[in-house]
Amino acid sequence: MNWKQSLGAIGILAACGSFLTAAPKDDLFVDKDKQQSGPSDSDLFPDGPPPAESPLNKALAAFREGDREESEKIVRAAIGANPSLPPAEWILAEFHLDLGQRQAAKMLLESVSEAHENNAQLYLTYGKLAISENRLTEAKMHFKKMEQIGPRADWGAAEKAGFRSAVLSGLATVNQRRGNWEAALSQLTELARLQPKDVSLRQRLAKALALT
Repeated sequence: MNWKQSLGAIGILAACGSFLTAAPKDDLFVDKDKQQSGPSDSDLFPDGPPPAESPLNKALAAFREGDREESEKIVRAAIGANPSLPPAEWILAEFHLDLGQRQAAKMLLESVSEAHENNAQLYLTYGKLAISENRLTEAKMHFKKMEQIGPRADWGAAEKAGFRSAVLSGLATVNQRRGNWEAALSQLTELARLQPKDVSLRQRLAKALALT
């Protein structure tokens, strides 16, 4: 499983990922209609879902079905097999976000934040949480911190492109929400070069072009 798949499976879009609530429909994070139910599978897996047998996919399915113990067991086993995955608490926090359980997600994130303060993926999740609560200044700070830390040195070109996409998508969403269309257009234009087949991204880009 590559970085974008693991990011999608545990939320991240995002690009990225399971982008949350309270954002306009053309923003990255989600449709307003999903505010109560959480993101759809298309949000969780913007590049298409990982294989059904993927451990993180199985863990997410178990979590959605209410079997939290089994979900955590699968997650920890997946990390044992692939140490490049993020901390289990971060993955489980993203699962909570999938169900709209923000407080539980925050508690899990707090439990690992100090030990993993240089893990850029944590700041992606914090940025999404801030977006979902309309805390745009804080969201921008988290995405900028993620950008500052940068991708892992051992990631390949595709994984690094996915990382850059997540940063751009987060910052563009902040600027869209603020009505800062020139900045959003710049970020979306770069993002479109990284994701040329993303239809929803082309729609966001068209709106930014129309409003600048």
